[in-house]
Amino acid sequence: MSLGGKIMMSLAIILCPCLISALLRLSLLQAVCICVTWIIVTDLHENCYGHFLRCGSHIQNEFIIGRQLVCGLCQNIPRVTLLTTLAQMSSDSVEMREMAARICRDYLRGSWRKITARNIVLKRISGGLSNWLYHVSLPESHPPKSSEPSQVLLRLYGQVHGAERALEGLITESVIFTLLSERQLGPKLHGVFPGGRIEEYIPARPLKTKELGDNQLSVLIAEKMANIHQMNVPISKEPRWLWDTLNGWLKNVQANLEDPGIVESENETMVHKLKMYNLPSEIEWLREYLGSVSSPVMFCHNDMQEGNILLYCGTMTDKEALQNPQLVLIDFEYCSYNYRGFDLANHFLEWTYDYTNSAYPYFTVNKNNYPTREQQFAVR
Repeated sequence: MSLGGKIMMSLAIILCPCLISALLRLSLLQAVCICVTWIIVTDLHENCYGHFLRCGSHIQNEFIIGRQLVCGLCQNIPRVTLLTTLAQMSSDSVEMREMAARICRDYLRGSWRKITARNIVLKRISGGLSNWLYHVSLPESHPPKSSEPSQVLLRLYGQVHGAERALEGLITESVIFTLLSERQLGPKLHGVFPGGRIEEYIPARPLKTKELGDNQLSVLIAEKMANIHQMNVPISKEPRWLWDTLNGWLKNVQANLEDPGIVESENETMVHKLKMYNLPSEIEWLREYLGSVSSPVMFCHNDMQEGNILLYCGTMTDKEALQNPQLVLIDFEYCSYNYRGFDLANHFLEWTYDYTNSAYPYFTVNKNNYPTREQQFAVR
């Protein structure tokens, strides 16, 4: 890159948050989050900076978190593959430990500045195609000096497939996570970097299905949901998520029903049942029905199941934690503007589903656990 190009790039990084903040009436922090998230996804792709510097006239009154910037203007962005190969390595590999130590040194303060691959405490929590999670801690020889955390959660993004829509979802989820963190509705955000982010590590456990119906916990869950519903988030206010999701599932179902091999599998009963319904007409009926129902469109979590609601434990026993429970919501990948009734109904349905079943179909349903009218009004 030429010297002039580097100067322009530097000016873009400095000035764009201020420009976005002024044009869109966002706080400077929110504007910085938008710019940083865009940089994360594009990984400072040189060709995108030209688009970015020319995008000012394309910004609309309602900013749809980088969609015009990334999905509309930067069609040539490569998949987010940064760190994927390293992320697939175990926490014992030298390369993985080197990378984790470098990221923590660069983005955290205090004792983290002197962390090395040799003394860092690293444990892989989970991994898949989309995310790799690591629990990273300071060693006993390097206790916190001040307010820096002693442990964090390192999240590495995997490969992004599905081109524009997948990339759009990653950007939206990252910015939503930042806003929820700022408003103390989710884990703290300690840092963002090309290919992932550093989050607060919460010593907690997910709720159990039966605990969703606990009177004390149910009220706390309702408070968390209400706080999310009251948010004003700078994304599209149209309830597209529900219809995009249903149509995506419909497409998958139709493709599977055309596969002759699936009928001979353990899914045979389900396949036969699905063929009895005209699913496209069912979706159309639902769209018309919701148009006649007075359910306001609000910012929704869309996945308030027990696995996404953490009970803070710290050093307490489970019994002690339940005496004065503190809940934290996680997993905001489905967050969007949606019908408020969906968020409530979906949560109530989760009372009946237990996902701990190790045998096919890997969940059990107990309709008797659906909340009574009295329990539903307690949540309201």
